[in-house]
Amino acid sequence: MLPDFPDLKRRLLTITKITFEEKVREDGLIRAINQVPYFEGDRFETQDVEGDKQTSSPKQMSIPITVERTAIVEEGVGAYVKVMMNAVTVQQQNLVQMLHERMDEVTERTGNRVDAGGQPFSPSLFLDLLEKIDIDFDEYGQPDLSSVRIVVLPELGEVLREKGPEWETDPVLRKRRDEIIAKKRIEWSDRESNRKLVD
Repeated sequence: MLPDFPDLKRRLLTITKITFEEKVREDGLIRAINQVPYFEGDRFETQDVEGDKQTSSPKQMSIPITVERTAIVEEGVGAYVKVMMNAVTVQQQNLVQMLHERMDEVTERTGNRVDAGGQPFSPSLFLDLLEKIDIDFDEYGQPDLSSVRIVVLPELGEVLREKGPEWETDPVLRKRRDEIIAKKRIEWSDRESNRKLVD
């Protein structure tokens, strides 16, 4: 009979779970989303700023992993770590895909989608997007963009990094952006004025 090491296995599984969760959250998009643990129940209910309630059920995501005995004999714990790191990559991809699908549903439902109609990305499209989102402001009336996340494909990110400074200096674009920000400031002020305070 081969020896079994239940305490070692239990500790290894605990370390694996913690490390796995930390590694998955290294992805920038996943890290930007707050986690809220739940311990019972079979559905969630969320409410948007308009007061519409949405009910959804949790989705189980699992990634089967297999570590061959020969790999453990040859590589030791490294074989297990390699398989787990591959599982982290798969989990990140699954979560990002799920987030994009959910965002597609939400933006379609709320009317916050901006369709480029096959056109290349332009500052005008970006400003169209800016008009669709809520923006908060600080006590000095400056836009607080810390809660705004714009998710784009890597290729588009390169375009934004490259062309962004050029677009910032265009007086026509700056004027339109300033008009949008002024409108958003008024909308924010109205939202804050109508907010119900809790004792």
